[in-house]
Amino acid sequence: MVPVGVTLVGIEPDSVDPDLGYIVPGERVDNGSRRVAQFVEKPSASAARDLIALGAVWNSFIFMAHGKTLLALIRSRLPDIVGDMTTALARHSREEQRKRALDALYERLPVVDFSRAIVQGAESVLRVRTAPACGWADLGTPQRVAQTLQRLRFARVPRPRVSALLSHVLVDLSMKVERSVNSAPAV
Repeated sequence: MVPVGVTLVGIEPDSVDPDLGYIVPGERVDNGSRRVAQFVEKPSASAARDLIALGAVWNSFIFMAHGKTLLALIRSRLPDIVGDMTTALARHSREEQRKRALDALYERLPVVDFSRAIVQGAESVLRVRTAPACGWADLGTPQRVAQTLQRLRFARVPRPRVSALLSHVLVDLSMKVERSVNSAPAV
C-alpha cells in the first residue's frame, strides 16, 4: 500500500501544448490541495484542449513528498527495479563492492519515463496544488530553452564587453580597499 503524500505542482496553462503532462484536479482536500482525478502525459493537441476544458493544469514536474512515500510509490509501480537495487545494496557491506554491484545494475536498468511509468496511473495517491499562469516553461529540450530565451528577449540583449565589466569591478574593489586601509586604526 502506497501512503498518500505526493503533491504535484500544477501550472494553469496559457496555451495548448501536447509536449507537456496534464493534471486534472479533483475534489478539494485539506491544506489547499486537491486530489488528482486524472494525469495524462503528453496527450495529443485535441486531447490537451479537452483536458484544459476540464480544468487541467500543466505538470511542472515539481513535487513534494517524503522520501519513504516516494520510494513506496516507485516500488508499487516498478517492484522489480526497486527489489534489484535493495538486493544490490544489502548484499555488499564494503563500499567498493556495493559500488560495483550498483554500476552493474545501472548498466542493465531500462530507461523509464517517470511521469508515464510512476505518476500516470497512480492518481489515487497524488495531490495537486495549482499555481497561476506565470510564464512557466518546460526547459526539457534545447529547443524549449531557446524558445524561452527568445520569449524573454535574453537572446537579443547585447552582451557587454568583458573589459568594460572588469574595469568597473577593479575600480569598485580598489576604492573599497583604499577605504578600509584609511579607516584602519594605526598600530
